[in-house]
Amino acid sequence: MAQRLPQQDMTRQSRVEQPLQPKEQPKKQTTGSGFYGETNLKGNADNQPLPDDAIQTVNKLFAYVDEVERVVSNTFNTSEKASLDNIRLKFEQLHSMISNNEVSISAYSRLEEVTESLRSGQYTQAHNILHKLNTDRQTFNVHKAWITALRSLYNMGKNMRLNLPGKFYVRFNLIFNSAIS
Repeated sequence: MAQRLPQQDMTRQSRVEQPLQPKEQPKKQTTGSGFYGETNLKGNADNQPLPDDAIQTVNKLFAYVDEVERVVSNTFNTSEKASLDNIRLKFEQLHSMISNNEVSISAYSRLEEVTESLRSGQYTQAHNILHKLNTDRQTFNVHKAWITALRSLYNMGKNMRLNLPGKFYVRFNLIFNSAIS
């Protein structure tokens, strides 16, 4: 008499013989052009074109970076110099985005506010605006590179207590005074 396989083995064999049924397929996601800024809805306030003098804001940022570098060039270590170079690269990308009108009007207006706050030494106001930019996820995802560069520039300016033109930051004074003594 033939031996019977236990029930567990029969079910295992029957499972192997049956073709695998595909589970529910995930929905295909469309990514569009890959640039989120081009998917604005009609009537959105961010669809407005940038002002004609929008490039001037980026030029002011470049001037601020140059002033920071000029004032504290002797006290920078290599990582701070590399950070400034990285900030410049991000602002060059921002320059091309603004010239191609790829920056939303709300992000541009906040950029303008941060630029003026940094140049006038109002770091608390700049911090508040940068915080709003960071918490607005849609804007942050699109403009992450230059927002991060602005944050780095803000941190440098705040740490230096830089109020251009004129006042030097504490670390510079300490190094300068120790060099004189």
